[in-house]
Amino acid sequence: MSTVYIPSGKSTTSDHSNDIGDYPTDVGDYPIGVDEHSSDIGNHSIDIGAAILNPPGNAQQVQEAATVASPNLPDNAQRVQEAATVAISNLPGNVQRVREVITVAGGHEQGDASNQLYCPSGFYISDNQTILIADQGNHRIVEWSLNAPNGRVVAGGQGRGNDLNQLNSPTDVIVDKNTNTLIICDAHNDRVVRWPRQDGTSGEPIIRNIACWGLTMDHKGFLYVSDRKKGEVRRYKMMQTNGMVAAVDNGTVVAGSRERGPGLNQLDFPTYLFVDQEQSVYVSDSSNHRVMKWANDAIEGRVVAGGQGDGNARTQLSNPQGVFIDSRREVYVVDQGNHRIMRWIEGINEGSIIGGGNGLGNGANQLHSPKGLSFDQHGRFYVVDCENHRVQRFSIEASCTDEVSMNINQNSAERATTTDQRNSYAVNLDTPPNARCKQNEDTVAGGNGAGEATNQLYRPQGIFVDDDQRVIVADFGNHRIIQWKIYGVNGQVLAGGNERGSGLHQLHEPTDVVVDKETNSLIIADGGNRRVVRWSRCSRTTQGEILIDDIECWGLAMDVYGYLYVSDTEKHEVRRYRLGEKHGTPVAGGNGQGAAFNQLNKPRYIFVDQQQNIYVADTCNHRVMKWNKDAEEGIVVAGSQGEGNTLTQLSYPKGLVVDRFGTLYVADSSNHRVMRWIPGAEPQVTVIVGENEREAGANQFANPAGLSLNRHEDLYVVEYGNHRVQRFSDE
Repeated sequence: MSTVYIPSGKSTTSDHSNDIGDYPTDVGDYPIGVDEHSSDIGNHSIDIGAAILNPPGNAQQVQEAATVASPNLPDNAQRVQEAATVAISNLPGNVQRVREVITVAGGHEQGDASNQLYCPSGFYISDNQTILIADQGNHRIVEWSLNAPNGRVVAGGQGRGNDLNQLNSPTDVIVDKNTNTLIICDAHNDRVVRWPRQDGTSGEPIIRNIACWGLTMDHKGFLYVSDRKKGEVRRYKMMQTNGMVAAVDNGTVVAGSRERGPGLNQLDFPTYLFVDQEQSVYVSDSSNHRVMKWANDAIEGRVVAGGQGDGNARTQLSNPQGVFIDSRREVYVVDQGNHRIMRWIEGINEGSIIGGGNGLGNGANQLHSPKGLSFDQHGRFYVVDCENHRVQRFSIEASCTDEVSMNINQNSAERATTTDQRNSYAVNLDTPPNARCKQNEDTVAGGNGAGEATNQLYRPQGIFVDDDQRVIVADFGNHRIIQWKIYGVNGQVLAGGNERGSGLHQLHEPTDVVVDKETNSLIIADGGNRRVVRWSRCSRTTQGEILIDDIECWGLAMDVYGYLYVSDTEKHEVRRYRLGEKHGTPVAGGNGQGAAFNQLNKPRYIFVDQQQNIYVADTCNHRVMKWNKDAEEGIVVAGSQGEGNTLTQLSYPKGLVVDRFGTLYVADSSNHRVMRWIPGAEPQVTVIVGENEREAGANQFANPAGLSLNRHEDLYVVEYGNHRVQRFSDE
């Protein structure tokens, strides 16, 4: 049953023009499945408990406190990992995985005791991880110190009312560091009030006659307030006069208009806000089931999440609430009606689940009508779980949060003298450049000594990881291509494996392999036979066909347009081919063997980005070169300081891969390590795995060769000398 705010005696099927959230009434349980913000009761008069009973296929990995939740996992559930991590298969590629979920406030059922909350709403996280919570149902603001079992009332708590010592269903709170005061959206009193942060017994209204819901402040000290009735967001300049701080005017509309609606210049029941350093305003446009971005001074916004109607598909939202934007402009939003937290990457028309999404409930991996959302400086996100009467903290694996504090992007000179509010800065969720993260390492192929059995490899080289996390390996010494399914203990031979030879059913020291999705086939650099061949992935395939011959091929890549790229270690060049062509076009090198910017020296592996720029492991020049599309010469992006083992040097680099942020990973083969180059970072380069010694232990290498990233950005490393493939994911 969902907790809603409805006056006694009112129908649960009120006219659509009535927002049930507008009634300043008692809180209670009523037999409908909507929350206080819903404006269309007729379309929502169902029990939410019936929704999303089964974890979707793309549900996020979550860690329970001590048990494995969900006894009825779908058929495609992956194995249970570690103590109590439920891994659901078909995870989207852009998900950051949740490692740990902890209740940091409340969680003792609804109530007004100091260790309880009653349908909390918005909140604020201070620098020392103290949490200030708008405890809506208890008409108070509660402060929870880090690891404290109880909270402390810092505003309100005198019962529902409109006196200066009372609050009425507060929905949001922030801290103004300039004045060391709380700014509170006193929603059902239609006012924004300011309270002293220490020992305050009453507040002062600073904005009146506003149906406020969400608050934030920008780095210049302007206050932003969403108005749920007018469907707009206003920006206020704050000024201190006669010892009082208040808004100097009626504010300026910066998002929405005076008429609620679904247009790009309209909002309908806007709730929570985020303002970036350019003063762009992000709004959870709740009843339009979308998140809107309004650039500074824009006359209309644009949809950055949702906007496909009310629903639970990954392209949809249902009554979105809390919103947060990181330094990569990725949108994190509380999808309240679907009891989950979503992340939307700019330019991608669907989101991914990073919290909840396992049906309505009170398990550690479940949410029930969540509201507020924010991140702390360590990259952990916090969710106000309204109808579970608690605040949950989620630790994300990909951020290396155990060891490295997250970089807060802010104008430090300004922030030292103005404000530092929740939602007015962007947390950088990228791994800091000087981080050497802990690693979860596991062997996903081979690792059973050199050999030709199906659980063994022999001097493997290239690798391809498909969308289902199947690892396809160029098993160089066994003259075959072998595939390992996720968690498989044995591989399956897909091509070759009929001893070394030049027949169409044979391979000779293959060095690389890629998958052509258009034809569902393998394209193989059959180096010892000086040819590139194609084999169907169908299980009954017994031989391949020659695509390109008379080429000293080594590395392969395909771009988004279906062009094939092949490195030639004899001609010291990379050529691009339209499938079916025999000769191709030189796109890197091709000017003889050498170390000039227009030359290469025995290039090995290659990577092509979406702009058709080519990254080449220029192996015998001990460098990585980037050739922009149609360029006549390349630029050095890694190494080039001669062979060596310093951070600026490489020794016979081989595998390389570039992630979607432009970060370059290189297998520094003869230094037995993997290096990372981050453009523009300081320091720019770090060793992320391995040392300078040739070893066989976990997190150690013997001549790493091919590299790949899967959809979750786990790193796969082929080890030529240890006859295995290792996968590394950040703890």
